[in-house]
Amino acid sequence: MNKIFEKKNKFFIENKIMQYTYVTHEHKKPHQSDGEIQKLVCASKDHKILCELLLKYKLFQLLESLKDIIIFAPEDKAFQEPNFNHAIKNLSHHQLKNLLTYHVALKNKDPFRSSTYYACSLLKNESLLITENKFVNNIPILHTIEIPKKNITVYILPKVLMPIKSDCNKSKHP
Repeated sequence: MNKIFEKKNKFFIENKIMQYTYVTHEHKKPHQSDGEIQKLVCASKDHKILCELLLKYKLFQLLESLKDIIIFAPEDKAFQEPNFNHAIKNLSHHQLKNLLTYHVALKNKDPFRSSTYYACSLLKNESLLITENKFVNNIPILHTIEIPKKNITVYILPKVLMPIKSDCNKSKHP
């Protein structure tokens, strides 16, 4: 299970694998961020809805405090699909915030991982399946944006990701 916690004004991501706990990242306090991710998302003409949602749920603070992550950014047309638009109306604010959080994953630092692997989402123990031919959970990745200063990769998607039922810490590489 991954969780973010604050200790002495620093943010950490805690990973629990089996019986061992270790801290993998140290992060800046959210209010110290440079706003680079917010500027990138909100400046895009194809991500106005995502920008509004991330602002509404104050998720830019979380994103700006992290490094070594992958962000999956659905385009506006993904939120406007009739099936998704109908389903989103039935989600509580908490469920919608969780769905947005699912779109952020820790980068897998295993140098021996295959080109098809599971990435751990920040949403509890959920995982995302990333394949070598540029798909995530069977949705094509349209293009990629890199933020080298923070080792962040942003994948632009044509659809909103829905969680797959798997425990990230127990997922095996396919």
